Amino acid sequence: MKSRTITKEYLEKLTEYANQGNNLAKSTFGYLYEKSKIMKKDINKAFEYYKKYANYECNAEAQYLIAIYFSEKAEHQKYLYWLRKSAENGCAEAWYYLAMDSDNNKESFKWCLKSATIGNTNAQNLLGNFYYGGIGCKKDINKAFKWYKISAKQNNDLAQENLGDLYERGKGVKQNYKKAVYWYKKSAEQNNEYAQYSLGYMYEKGRGVKQNYKKAFKLYKQSAINDHPDGQYRLGYLYEKGKGTEKNLEKALEWYKKSAEQNYKKAQNAYERLSKKKV
Repeated sequence: MKSRTITKEYLEKLTEYANQGNNLAKSTFGYLYEKSKIMKKDINKAFEYYKKYANYECNAEAQYLIAIYFSEKAEHQKYLYWLRKSAENGCAEAWYYLAMDSDNNKESFKWCLKSATIGNTNAQNLLGNFYYGGIGCKKDINKAFKWYKISAKQNNDLAQENLGDLYERGKGVKQNYKKAVYWYKKSAEQNNEYAQYSLGYMYEKGRGVKQNYKKAFKLYKQSAINDHPDGQYRLGYLYEKGKGTEKNLEKALEWYKKSAEQNYKKAQNAYERLSKKKV
């Protein structure tokens, strides 16, 4: 809903429309009770308005909001009931969450495909994962690339990172480091820790860009702060070698340790090796 000034006259008119049975007005009341700073928050009142609206005209969006309401209350069966109703009425988000919730890979793939086809970018990325791994479908790297690209072009950071990875490794497409860098940058700008690490690695190795240890260091640090074990390990390595930053063995140990605590084998070995050297 677009923001607007909520006046007394506006609320009176909204009430009039709602009492006349206007479903959009009822839905708006639900939104105001849930989100507005003008009206006192009351999620239960919001739920009642959403439910009234959902039962009229089979409104998929209201049904989806009811499903989320029950999800937050940990009432799983009611959550699934309303999620299915919403999905059947064409809600892309509902199909996506049904796919996420299912333990049946083929069923999950089918519902993900429905959501992706309608236009849900998260489902499009997930569909790429299904095709890439052959989960619930025949493995097809070309189709994985296709769906990652569709999602990535709509600014989904996970799909952008996945697309960069395919370009870097030449999977489903001709290897192209410059295009890998392009998509990693798009994703990293959205604070995706995987892309921050991958882009840092491209700068460290000079793949698709001019080698730049300072940029690699900066990106590894962003990734490390976001708790990515690879980023933490590479940051420790740059501190140990003094590349892109001043040499600092204490910092190197600190980041090796953080990575090692996530069971990253290389970091565990590096931490043990450097610890012995420091003794």
